[in-house]
Amino acid sequence: MDKSTFRILARVGMILVIFGFFMPISCNMNGFQIARTLETFGGSNIHSIALYAVFIFSCIGVIIPILYFFQRKTYDIKYDWIVWVIVTFTFSFFILSLNDANTSFVRFRLQSGAYLIIIGIIISLISLIKATIYDKDIVENKNVFNGMQQDYIANTDDTFKEDKNYCTQCGMKLGKGNIFCTECGEKI
Repeated sequence: MDKSTFRILARVGMILVIFGFFMPISCNMNGFQIARTLETFGGSNIHSIALYAVFIFSCIGVIIPILYFFQRKTYDIKYDWIVWVIVTFTFSFFILSLNDANTSFVRFRLQSGAYLIIIGIIISLISLIKATIYDKDIVENKNVFNGMQQDYIANTDDTFKEDKNYCTQCGMKLGKGNIFCTECGEKI
């Protein structure tokens, strides 16, 4: 698999987060219903904003790269990482803070939507790590290959062209007056 495949898998993980938001996360309520219920306890609070941020940034992580693709522009992987960090932080904050808060959701049980969100976050993490590592490996291998290629070209230019006593095929030292290389049979 190449880098673009891993980045597509990361977007599939974000799509799972979006789907999980529409499924029951807890108390037979989806993400929007839980946020609305939290807002009835005193307006917008940090918990409802965190829950909305999970949905909004997951959508951004899916839609913006598609727009860049249709405009034929490149979309840097660091933006995928930023979206992943925000989604992970806000969902973790929501889950961990509600277990400690004095609300009716104290020690609530997670349902299928929450698990789908967690699976989507994990798939995105693994895919982004692989895409980042794959990108670095290609850059390092490309630099090593270019360096080796330049050394070989430098050696062929300096050694073989100045001294005609070496075979251009195998590099074997030739005796004077030989028409063929005794090692590989190449005509000189």
